[in-house]
Amino acid sequence: NEGSQSFSSDGRYMFFVACDKPDTKGGCDIYYSVFDGKNWSLPYHPGEPLNTRYWETNPCLSADGRELFFASNRPGGKGKKDIWRCQITRNPDGTLQFDNVAVLEGNINTPYDEISPFLHANDSTLYFSSNGHYGLGRLDIFCCNRLGENQWSEPTNLGYPINTHSDEMGWIVSPDGETAYMASDSSLTGVSHKIIYQINIPLALQAAPSTSQQIW
Repeated sequence: NEGSQSFSSDGRYMFFVACDKPDTKGGCDIYYSVFDGKNWSLPYHPGEPLNTRYWETNPCLSADGRELFFASNRPGGKGKKDIWRCQITRNPDGTLQFDNVAVLEGNINTPYDEISPFLHANDSTLYFSSNGHYGLGRLDIFCCNRLGENQWSEPTNLGYPINTHSDEMGWIVSPDGETAYMASDSSLTGVSHKIIYQINIPLALQAAPSTSQQIW
């Protein structure tokens, strides 16, 4: 399995998840590849501290390229799958260095599952899916805002009709904050598998638009 990809704002770096490869440390690890203008490089496996013998998935690169958010069931969180982040430095040869891996502080994580982190291009609004916060069903989509260095506001449920009694995940928002995409298996659609939705976000729920940022 390969999937759950995230691109840098300049289109040069692609992060993705691969499972059960010969060099994986756990069941699923995070990899990245570099685009040279014509081709993608062979995947780089960053190793520790980004990857562990546990499960890492759902990478999301910040707009400035300095932070990577991801989900993991490694020890040190609040239980099951939690949202983590690490700092990224680009080396002179274009490879990346990963440091200061830390679980997100505050009330984002619970003893249950938090997955699918997405940091909006404004570098402030963080979205994620959780079945551990009070919600409408199983996995619901929540948002919070950055208050400081790894400090976050209280999560807010995006409510119905975005969230339903089924699973909602993979929430991604356009830079202007007006449009989102997500996957859901709500039975209201008449199907039992996940399909992709496009949502015009109500003004009251829109993130502040992003400002122009340069990667590294």
